Amino acid sequence: MSVRSDAPRPDLRLLGPALVAWAVAAATLGAGWALRLVAVSAVAVVAGALVVLGRRPSSRVAAWRGPALLVAVLVVLLQGAAVGHGALRERGGVHGLAADRAAVVAEVVLTGDPLPVTSRDGEARVLREGTVRVLTGRGRTRSTDAPVLLIGGSELAAPRWRSTVVVRGRLGPLDPADDRVAALTVSGPVRVVEPPGAVAQGAERLRAGLRAAVDHAPADPRGLLPGLVIGDTSRTPPDLTEAMLATGMTHLTAVSGANVSMRGVVGVRQALVGAAAIIAVMVPAPQGSATEGSPRWDKPVLTVHVADEAAWSGTDVEASLAQWRPVFAMVLTTDADADIVLDGPVDSGASPSSDIGATATTETEGSTIMGCRIGLASSLRGEDVSGVLTHELGHCLGLGHSVDGPSVMFWTELGGSDLSPTVTAVDLSAVRSLYR
Repeated sequence: MSVRSDAPRPDLRLLGPALVAWAVAAATLGAGWALRLVAVSAVAVVAGALVVLGRRPSSRVAAWRGPALLVAVLVVLLQGAAVGHGALRERGGVHGLAADRAAVVAEVVLTGDPLPVTSRDGEARVLREGTVRVLTGRGRTRSTDAPVLLIGGSELAAPRWRSTVVVRGRLGPLDPADDRVAALTVSGPVRVVEPPGAVAQGAERLRAGLRAAVDHAPADPRGLLPGLVIGDTSRTPPDLTEAMLATGMTHLTAVSGANVSMRGVVGVRQALVGAAAIIAVMVPAPQGSATEGSPRWDKPVLTVHVADEAAWSGTDVEASLAQWRPVFAMVLTTDADADIVLDGPVDSGASPSSDIGATATTETEGSTIMGCRIGLASSLRGEDVSGVLTHELGHCLGLGHSVDGPSVMFWTELGGSDLSPTVTAVDLSAVRSLYR
């Protein structure tokens, strides 16, 4: 018995021409106008031949006339756009001066954040992206709009984002497929001739606030979050950058973040919450939870002692322990030398590692956790502290903060007002991965 489906079939007639046009565009990436002209001519000849042959009623290629013409039009449009874009980028002869490694004086708008690196000879250097507006070289001054990679010393890190500076240096070529036209090695001082505009200053306050908000987050989200929101990739770890390059995901920070940063100044809190949700979806591993090399216990069962029963409700303690027991056995004991000790009130503001009125301090030897003490702020005495204790127990097990909103390890400064009192599947998975 056959079942007839009335669902419409997808129309794929435009897929073939689009794939061919994009394949030609990919093959000519970084090529000059001459090679692009050859590619356009070749496609035009093939399309013309198909059109001529397809005029015969009995010809088998008649059905290919339409797609062939469409391919030709798409190739011409894409190649024309590429040539036009290249002409604008190289306006002013920057590409030629770079090929000759010419010494120049350039007026540059700083479009990127400083990235400290170490050269092959061990010297500290700073990389920074910029757009050359005015260039003087070989006795001639010209206007341009060429993106360049600035290479210099610590003085290159001082000017603020979107400042206009004047620098002296030597141009050098980059890979033809690089987004930037040339490298400019800076020698001498960096002189600021125009500070950032009002819009840029507002955006910079957002950027600075965002970086400060994630300063204590783990390395990956600390670098990825500003990139997703505002295109700031200066703190992205090298291994994460390589992984994004390998998987073709660099557009998430190079395009999305850069566009958002130019839309004006928005509330830092809303931007953080939205970006945290993006990271939770896009990054497979539980960020900030368990990472390779994190300290861990070397025993299968942990003992827990309540040193101050007035500060810690027995009901809260048992409820919190029960949430972690599916992945790690923990038992209450009267022994004061227990693995985890719940202390009396502490001044949470005195410790930089404190979390909303509580702090977990672990004692380690190498990569092994030897003990953990949790202190509760006096301001929380008498309140429901179940969520706080569950969060701190996660730290005692070796977990860091998470950017996954529902997680009990969620870092509240990223946009939440209260800790989730419930351990999620992500939290349990993080512990399992740490102790597998």
